[in-house]
Amino acid sequence: MGNKQNQWIVGINAVASAVDHDADNVREVLLEAGAKNPRIASIEEEARRRGIEVRRVAQQALDGVAGGLRHQGAVARYAAAKTHDEDDLPGLVEAAEGRALLLVLDGVQDPHNLGACLRSAAAAGVTAVVI
Repeated sequence: MGNKQNQWIVGINAVASAVDHDADNVREVLLEAGAKNPRIASIEEEARRRGIEVRRVAQQALDGVAGGLRHQGAVARYAAAKTHDEDDLPGLVEAAEGRALLLVLDGVQDPHNLGACLRSAAAAGVTAVVI
């Protein structure tokens, strides 16, 4: 059985999506101090409205947290979703009561492509994503 640990989400779209669709798992949002981007302001407003801690920090701090990824002035500390291993799959399929929908991915290396696959899977109501 997987565990729930904190990780960083990087980029305007990813952070906005987490705040909008999974605010309970967003622990804090870090935004670039002085950024004039209206999307950054929108993320800040929505995060504060949902009771998420928001801090404005220097770009260098965001660079360090993002680990070389293009953060676009926004990162969020996120309680990672529970992960499962292959032993859990039969139970997940059974719990779907005949309506299981699986997405099986092989060789996806680009994080943006993986994000697009996961957003599509969420929209389609996928039971499990096998990576």
